[in-house]
Amino acid sequence: MSKIESISYTDDLYNGLRNLLSDSQYKPYRYLHRYVGDELVDMWQDIIADLLREEGNIFTQTLGSEIVGIVVCQDRSWESDVIGHKAAEIKYLITSKKINNEDIVLDHLLEQSIEWAQRHEIHYLLCKTNCDNIQSANALEKKGFLLTDTLLDYVYDMKKDPLENITIPPLYNGVTLRHAVPDDIEALVSVAQAAFSTHFGRFHQDDRLDNKRATHVYEEWIKASCTGYADWVVVAEMNGCIAGYSVWKKPSPREKKLSKRIGHYSIGAVHPDFAGHGLFSSLTYRGMQHLSTCSDCIEGPTHINNYGVQKAYSRLAWRICDARHSFRLWLS
Repeated sequence: MSKIESISYTDDLYNGLRNLLSDSQYKPYRYLHRYVGDELVDMWQDIIADLLREEGNIFTQTLGSEIVGIVVCQDRSWESDVIGHKAAEIKYLITSKKINNEDIVLDHLLEQSIEWAQRHEIHYLLCKTNCDNIQSANALEKKGFLLTDTLLDYVYDMKKDPLENITIPPLYNGVTLRHAVPDDIEALVSVAQAAFSTHFGRFHQDDRLDNKRATHVYEEWIKASCTGYADWVVVAEMNGCIAGYSVWKKPSPREKKLSKRIGHYSIGAVHPDFAGHGLFSSLTYRGMQHLSTCSDCIEGPTHINNYGVQKAYSRLAWRICDARHSFRLWLS
């Protein structure tokens, strides 16, 4: 087996990745494979090529002339600014299932990733894996990564469950829904602060981040959503007060090429003072209406123990399609 090395984009590499990506059980949006087939591999291959051309740092392991492992590392500049520590992500960690020593390949790939992060003075390294990818989870833990949360990927399929067949969540008296405007940002940040101050995601589970810093992530998230990150921010007002919001993104140009176009439910929140009025369901349904004009399905992750969101999803015909673990490693 050859030495692992950092690589740059070439046509030979692009073509050589094909078999590795095609054989992987852990493709992005793998629950769409039955509908789109090799289109997922095409998209994944192009994403990695873009990272090679632009900012990604990629290491490969070869066996003879065949690529049997690849790891893709990427800066997370927005997250770095928000948490106050330079952050990066192991975006993809892929190994061939045809080899007998997958654990050794994973160990080598992670070792290169950590060395790359140290050279670039990265403090915080993130990696997300599918929950059934036990080999990668074990390899991450052996390198000192800690599990911080588990996400369930819910999907709403408009072809299976058309909007007209779903019961519209009732709006309580005094509740209105509308698009966010710039003057809403301060109130929306207050909603985020109240809604996420007792949250249980990976930021709040990290003992290196205090509660104020972890909650700040969600405050900055809604600010970014209102200033270009999102395509729609839906606001719920109750008796004239902003009580909640939901954030939505259209399919990317590359995702639009899939036979089943996938849109994104980025995040939603309801102020605790307004809980119990069905606002999350109403905010979710309104976003589903918006994305129905440009998507065939919508993905929306939530934490494994966020039962309220899961109940609302189920009532609106969303289904669990996948699950992922988040691991992190502090390097400083």
